[in-house]
Amino acid sequence: MTNPVPMDECLPSDDFLALGRALNPAQLQAVRFPAKPLLVIAGAGSGKTRVITYRLAHLLSQGANAHRILAVTFTNKAARELKDRVERLLGTAGPATYGIWLGTFHGIAARLLRRFGEAVGVPRQFVIYDEDDARRLMSRVLADLNIPEKRFPARQVLAAIDRAKNQGVGADEFPSGGYYDEAVSRAYRHYEDRLAAAGAVDFGGLLLRTLAMCKVDCPVAPVLEGLFDHVLVDEFQDTNRVQYELVRFFSQRTGSITVVGDEDQSIYGWRGADIRNILDFERDHPDAAAIKLEENYRSTDNILRTANAVIASNKQRRPKRLVTQQAAGAPVVVFEGGSEREEAEFVAGTIASALAQDSVPRDFAVFYRTHAQSRVLEEALRARNIPYVVVGGTRFYDRAEVKDLLSYLRVLQNPDDTIALLRIINTPARGIGHTTIERLLSLATREGTSVHAALALAAQNPALLGQAARRKIAEFAELLAGLRASLALPPAELAEKVLEESGYRDLLANDPSLEAEGRLENLLELVGQMREYEKETDDPTLSGFLERITLASDVDGYDEERGAVALMTVHTAKGLEFDVVFVTGMEEGTFPHQRSIDDDGAMEEERRLCYVAVTRARKRLHLCRARWRRLSGQTFVGVPSRFLRDLPADSVEHLVTQGSFYRDNQSQGRGPWQGRWSHDSPKARLPAPRPAVPGAITRHYDECAEAAGNGEPGLRVGMKVRHAQFGVGEVRAWQATGVELKVTVRFASVGAKTVLARFLSQP
Repeated sequence: MTNPVPMDECLPSDDFLALGRALNPAQLQAVRFPAKPLLVIAGAGSGKTRVITYRLAHLLSQGANAHRILAVTFTNKAARELKDRVERLLGTAGPATYGIWLGTFHGIAARLLRRFGEAVGVPRQFVIYDEDDARRLMSRVLADLNIPEKRFPARQVLAAIDRAKNQGVGADEFPSGGYYDEAVSRAYRHYEDRLAAAGAVDFGGLLLRTLAMCKVDCPVAPVLEGLFDHVLVDEFQDTNRVQYELVRFFSQRTGSITVVGDEDQSIYGWRGADIRNILDFERDHPDAAAIKLEENYRSTDNILRTANAVIASNKQRRPKRLVTQQAAGAPVVVFEGGSEREEAEFVAGTIASALAQDSVPRDFAVFYRTHAQSRVLEEALRARNIPYVVVGGTRFYDRAEVKDLLSYLRVLQNPDDTIALLRIINTPARGIGHTTIERLLSLATREGTSVHAALALAAQNPALLGQAARRKIAEFAELLAGLRASLALPPAELAEKVLEESGYRDLLANDPSLEAEGRLENLLELVGQMREYEKETDDPTLSGFLERITLASDVDGYDEERGAVALMTVHTAKGLEFDVVFVTGMEEGTFPHQRSIDDDGAMEEERRLCYVAVTRARKRLHLCRARWRRLSGQTFVGVPSRFLRDLPADSVEHLVTQGSFYRDNQSQGRGPWQGRWSHDSPKARLPAPRPAVPGAITRHYDECAEAAGNGEPGLRVGMKVRHAQFGVGEVRAWQATGVELKVTVRFASVGAKTVLARFLSQP
């Protein structure tokens, strides 16, 4: 979180001798460094924003032409703040920064394409397609090419194309070996043709087309090469290959390039960021200097010692160590509870105790690795009437995929629920368009009946709808009728049937993106919650569960003046800071995520993600884990995260619940290795946590790891399994229990398949 420049730091444009009062020696060196290649390695909380602000102000004060400065940030908000701070430093507004090329990579690229894009076939009045526009266009492309969208979902194809664009690979260069790559290659070429015909560019195309203007055979390349005298780039560790090539091109004439970043905070590899860009900067700029900013102004010494210990095991990094002049502060608390509910109760209880004294809700942040973890945390905060906000996302019950499934269930329970019916009538897409829906609504109004009843009338009325529309309406009505015939099933089993027969599960399972993976995890979490409801209730019914959800979604006690506790994924937390931080789910397979377990590069990024989480805390840090965790409908042995083993003993305090949380003899089925897929766990009362006996933590970690190794703890989204015919694949979802347990696996060779668990083995 960027702090405003104090008024006593405002400097007249010709008095930068006063810089020494505002900057430490390393910062001052970076600000005054000559106009040559400079890498500023800025550790967390070390004042990188201050350095890039002062360096930009220094260049302007030395007579640099604002029109010939390129300053790149990663958000528009950061760009506005940078401009405001520079103007305050120089003691003037407007003229000092007027004309600077300041903004995000995509914003700068769009500006350049407006001026020079015709040289690469981009019209001046081009439009920019967002993700939804691109998906709709790709759906039409796939239909034109007779590529089955069920086998090649539009989102999946676009994700492959975006990865290619991030690497600078155009449609004509995309590899076409193999059935899958050949289909994507054809779609890529046709998609680009359709974009060009529409005078449109997508997000990846903004950068790729700009890079095309920089090629030697492009007539505007010499103009672009002479456009900038100075280049400054913030968050350099998050650049992809195309962005790196762009800044190299724009700075090659004068050599004045300043990049600020920290490889230890590179956490967007899944989005195309390449950590090698910052690690190889000095190799690519032999005359470059590197200045390390290692003094942290944010956190206490105990928090920093924890951060240093966590990141030290990574190999893809430069040696550095954060230090502070602050006191040691409170020890870092490592909490161990019996279950995810005990973990949530600990978080909510600790916050409630602090709020009863002098703290306010906005002082606290709770981090989790995946969105699905937020549900129990939200419930615990609601139970104590603690206001909270889900940052960078929506509350669990407000997420689109959760509301979609609940809407299906509401329609089955009450067919006259028009709002829910309209939400699902074309979800997932089944070709029922806006015009058809409007005619259904008109028919229902004219006949004085519900939209559900109008489905049957419309399906038999040639005067109202064409043959194709009537067929799709009839198929949808048949789907609902078939599902309503299963209303006697327990809620969880009925929900699984809805996901399967509606095609919703397969749609997400075929999409390899992290977004789709998270949506599947949320749906599995909702089904898992239904199973919990069935165990806790003497007479579980669908109506009872829906009533519980409706009541639970109403958050009381929000106080705008006092703010709210922030809940967010660790990725969302990047760039923020809070007095008190809780990092939850510190177990193997949760954090670090299951997807990274067998991938050294991915594991290093998970460790960097943990480092980012730790360094968000100013005063107090809590690292929380559970001995058993129910997540996405499965219960797992809570093997302690490997990151916890690295913590410095003299900076940490362990709190352990010694309650009677246990698992009974029931299970939800056995996996392919004779281990339990998941276990029932009775509701536990949270005993007061107490300090751990010295040495007991390590012994318990070893016992827990041994237990997990002897009895496979369960399915996880992202884990690898092998099938005799289809080979190795990645788990995307599952349904049913016991010997009927079915697993949806995405195989590289054949896409998503749903198979019985007993036909899977460990790869």
